[in-house]
Amino acid sequence: MNDTSFPFFLPNNPFLGFGVASYDTLSGIRPGQNWCFSGSLWEGVHKDCFRMCLSSIPRQPEEYVNDYPVSYFDVRDSGYCVFVSYFSIIVEDRPVFYCFAMAVYPKNVKTNSYFIDSVYQQISLLTMRIHKIIEFNSTVKLNESDIHDSIVILYEIMCANMSKPSPPKYTISPQFVSAALTSHLQTQMTTIIEVKTYEEAESLFNFLGCFLFENQIEMSSKTIRSHPVPGLFLQIVCIHQELPYEYLWQFQRPWTWIRMSQQQVIQSPEIDTQKGVFKEFRSCVQMRYNEEIISCKSKMQKTYRPKFILSNKWSLSIIEQFNKTPHQIRTYFCEQQLGHYMRIACVMIEKINASMKNSNSPFLSQENAQQIEHQLNLTDKEESKAIVAIAQLFDGLAFKRMYAGRKEVFMQMIATI
Repeated sequence: MNDTSFPFFLPNNPFLGFGVASYDTLSGIRPGQNWCFSGSLWEGVHKDCFRMCLSSIPRQPEEYVNDYPVSYFDVRDSGYCVFVSYFSIIVEDRPVFYCFAMAVYPKNVKTNSYFIDSVYQQISLLTMRIHKIIEFNSTVKLNESDIHDSIVILYEIMCANMSKPSPPKYTISPQFVSAALTSHLQTQMTTIIEVKTYEEAESLFNFLGCFLFENQIEMSSKTIRSHPVPGLFLQIVCIHQELPYEYLWQFQRPWTWIRMSQQQVIQSPEIDTQKGVFKEFRSCVQMRYNEEIISCKSKMQKTYRPKFILSNKWSLSIIEQFNKTPHQIRTYFCEQQLGHYMRIACVMIEKINASMKNSNSPFLSQENAQQIEHQLNLTDKEESKAIVAIAQLFDGLAFKRMYAGRKEVFMQMIATI
């Protein structure tokens, strides 16, 4: 199939091609359906690519492919790099191993860990869908619609790249932007701005963009899209009547949704709940019948409770300082603020680890957590949540250790069951 089937890839298509192949002891390696883009190397190299991807599979234990592992092959000397994921199906009492491989131009592969994680996540989800189609329909024939949504997300991740934005030169609205900044930091800078035009989002986008780390800037985008892209940080979407939950469930970080037209700031459930929702979404993908999938997603939507965020004293003080700062040094002001929060987050991690050494519990008691907040002079509840969220970027256990022992978090977990 040529690239006319995917017109949204033009221009700046990052893909050479992608496809499915199988291996078993009787038939060897057999290429299946492929999407080849005209003018690319894929048509000439896809057989070699599949041979490379599947050659080591027979030496792996059968359970190796159970969780749709993703591997990466760097063959840039040949003009491409490959991401591949695997699964197996038992046919006549013997395993048949399959892979989905995606070849991309080396210039589109970032060393950014957020990039790698996002690509791996989407390829693993796509491979799940392909597995279900092949196993339940007893066919290797795939339609474009079967892979379209995941390929679009992968395309957006591959093409995301922007330079550091400059902060607005004029005074910004304190109340609304205070709520936006609070949630932006509390959701690890994963923020989606809903607008009709870029001009409507520009001021807030540039302001929040100054509160991104360098590797997050690389995974953000000013392009207005129809749906949010799981894996990106700061991004813009067009108007939605309802939140697009099937996309939001694919985020492994909490998110902020900002409706500019209504001056609303909506925040996802907390970090561990969001991760749990992603795992539940993966289980829906693996279900066989549409009725099961609909029932699973309906249950998820009933227990998934985003909330509205309001302005608060802590972030209002930041906005007030920003507005008083000469526009020539506003970038420096934002960098200093973000650097300050990062340093506090790193000290928090050290204090959490020190407290855990003297405890048999997997998390801190409420008293110990409050003591750490007091030592760090975190007197504002919203500021503390932001610092813990930033700490979670550097230590994946920070949130659970700080909050799992608190009554309100426990009650929230019970409410979702």
